[in-house]
Amino acid sequence: MDYQINTYRSYVARHALRQGHEVYATKAFASERPVKDYRLFTEDDALNVEKALFIIKGLSSADVTELRLL
Repeated sequence: MDYQINTYRSYVARHALRQGHEVYATKAFASERPVKDYRLFTEDDALNVEKALFIIKGLSSADVTELRLL
């Protein structure tokens, strides 16, 4: 079974956190190995992560429109 992981920018992650989604920051493209994903709990957490991509658990790219990004 193939899984696709979608990554998002900080502003999408912050909106997802506001709506109660589980959000992780990853630096999968960094040189450090093994790669670690970090769970975020607040919008400040998302703002304080540098050079990362964000994974929103259980959210597909089609669901992003439901986040009400305005």
